[in-house]
Amino acid sequence: MQEIFFLTASSTLSRNYRVGLSLADGKKLDDILRMLGEVAEGVFTSEAICELSLKHTIYVPIAHEIALILKGKEPLESVKDLLAD
Repeated sequence: MQEIFFLTASSTLSRNYRVGLSLADGKKLDDILRMLGEVAEGVFTSEAICELSLKHTIYVPIAHEIALILKGKEPLESVKDLLAD
């Protein structure tokens, strides 16, 4: 099972990987999703994780920053914020 998770994080065939790579290239999420033409479940899951973490008082700083990046926050700022915690 670990191999499957690793591939979704590192394979250029992974939709989530391609979304992340495109965001790192400075592309806008709406444009990325339109060009992808498929569902990248991580985009929608990140917001759900944040909502559940608030409901259950669970600290999820990485998921929180991913959701913020998807909303337009600069990735470098997210890295700085995570390292500052």
